[in-house]
Parts: sequence; C-alpha cells; structure tokens
Amino acid sequence: MWSHVQFDRRLNGSLLEWTTLLNNQHQRPPDSKPIVIDTYDRCSDRIWFCSLSCNCHLRPTTCTEDVFSVVIPTYNRKPILEKCLRALEQQRFNPTHISGYEVVVVDDGSTDSTVNWLQARVEEFPHVRLFQQNHQGPAAARNLGVEKAAGDTIIFIDSDLVVTDRFLQAHAEALLQAEETLETNRLFTYGRVINTCNFENPTSGPIK
Repeated sequence: MWSHVQFDRRLNGSLLEWTTLLNNQHQRPPDSKPIVIDTYDRCSDRIWFCSLSCNCHLRPTTCTEDVFSVVIPTYNRKPILEKCLRALEQQRFNPTHISGYEVVVVDDGSTDSTVNWLQARVEEFPHVRLFQQNHQGPAAARNLGVEKAAGDTIIFIDSDLVVTDRFLQAHAEALLQAEETLETNRLFTYGRVINTCNFENPTSGPIK
C-alpha cells in the first residue's frame, strides 16, 4: 500500500536519510520488510513510499502543472533581502498556470548574519530554501541555485529587488503567450524594473 509524508525542502535530506527516518518513525510488524522510497513528487511536496513486501507498482501523482523556482544570489544584503523575500511570500497566481513555487536563496559567503537570520525564520518564509557557498560572486551563486532548483521554470532576480504580488503570474502569462506565438517552450523573458526608495508605494516610481 502506498503512503506518503509531507516533504520539508528546508531539511535538504538525501533519499537515504529520508528512508532511515521513515523506518524509524513508522511502526512495522517485526517480520515485515523495510520501507523504501519510490520517488519525490515535487508538485505536492510529498515523498511516496511503501514496504518491500508490498506488491504496488503504481503510485498516485499530482504533478500536472509547472513549478517555478526563483533563484536569488545574495551577499551582505540582509535588510533589503528581507523585503525581497516578504514580497515573494505574497504571490497571487492562477493555479492552472503555476502549481507551486520555491525561492532558492544562495548566500555567497555573507558576513552580515544573513544565514543566521534566515535559519531563525523558516516559518516566516515557507517557500525559501537556503544554500551557502564561499564567496565566489553572483554568477557562481546563480549556477548553484539552478543546480539545486526543483522547478521546471527558473526565474532569476537579485536580492535588492522587491516584486509585486503578480510577479510570478506575469511571468507565466508571458511564457504562455510566447510559447503560442513561437511554438516552442525554450523561452527567455525579461521584465520591467521600478527604481524607487519608496517601499511603501513602490509603483509610484519610474519604470524602466
């Protein structure tokens, strides 16, 4: 019989670690065979598993739409990074276009306590997955973010950008329109930017 557990991406555990965890947490008869993990369903954040003694062959799936990964390199920008991440937690989108999203933050060796600050606020930023590297620059940080991303669509932004609540939806609409026009799903989009110091009403600033 197939069962599932909700996967917490912030733990960043390997499948071997999750197998060990499941065998420790789930009570099994003494003569039963160990639990094994089949796969991770990224659209529902669930790990599906069953016992080796089970004759199951097919597991349920919910993966039908696109998952977005927002990759953000950061270095010593904690005050503005907070505004950036809070805006990303307020996204509104059509679930037929976007099934879910994650925010992949790559800390590029910050010395301003960015990492400690994020680790202490995991409940405030449920979409954030944090990775760290020695200071190598934003390009290397973006590459690491892409490597760790679970989504089908990658969006890059810098840690000093504060997005509107339709940020992801606007990307989805642009990609869908371009796919219909160009008849390909290999696409690149670029959005407009507002230069402002007024974070209470950012859209009051000029758009470039």
